[in-house]
Amino acid sequence: MRQSQGIAHNARTVEWLKAEMVAGPGSVCKALLKGDPEVVLDSLAGLIISCYLLGLRVGLDGIRVDNAVVAKLDRNIREGHEMETWYGDLSLLRERFQGQR
Repeated sequence: MRQSQGIAHNARTVEWLKAEMVAGPGSVCKALLKGDPEVVLDSLAGLIISCYLLGLRVGLDGIRVDNAVVAKLDRNIREGHEMETWYGDLSLLRERFQGQR
């Protein structure tokens, strides 16, 4: 009985985190409209935290998520993603991830 309660609670938590993931971009957009960098930063941080927490709840640890992000950055850099071509942003982000290791 206790295990099924734990499973149900985890399922509700996953659903709640999914809702946070949907609401997060809206929060970022509203923060951008306000023009306050601290509010934008807080909204972006909340969205990123929700991503990592959802990964944890579905069995993916943060290191694995970080590795997937780096692999995707590498792939997008190789494929000439616009943000890399125009600004070099993907390389900058990849360097930041590499600096954390």
